[in-house]
Amino acid sequence: MFPNEDHKTFYSLLGLLSASFAKMEYRLSQILSYLIGGEHEVIRETVISNNKLHDNINLIKKINAYREIEPELINGLMIKIKSISEERNLFIHGIWHEPHEKDGQIICLCESKRIRHQVQKKELGGEYSRWLRNEFHSYSIKSFEKRIREVGQIIKIQDELLQKLKMMS
Repeated sequence: MFPNEDHKTFYSLLGLLSASFAKMEYRLSQILSYLIGGEHEVIRETVISNNKLHDNINLIKKINAYREIEPELINGLMIKIKSISEERNLFIHGIWHEPHEKDGQIICLCESKRIRHQVQKKELGGEYSRWLRNEFHSYSIKSFEKRIREVGQIIKIQDELLQKLKMMS
């Protein structure tokens, strides 16, 4: 399966990053559950159960605007999570190509099959419209390690917030 150790390292980091994203999303649902509060666990879990990441972010913002629990911390956390959410979707749902060496480092391309519309201005005036498909994003082992640290920092903040929320409930 792995032609060499670099490939093994790359795919191991991709797996670790995917697991870290899952942990971050789970912590987010726990935070939302505490913010919803109340004694009816079934109601809380029904509200949360099938939400997407952006749904939970939006619910946390709305509920905490009313609850006002650690507003600066929670708003900052939501900004951090939202800023990596698009890349998270790419990592999880993108099509990964074989790692290869480029400029002395191992690079892997991730292909996004998302179609998007773009309007550009012409040099001599006016605009033209086009549809873009199959964007390619390049990642190195170092960029994966950086993302793993970023998600780890988010999880650490989430854990600290969860401790505060547990003491409040």
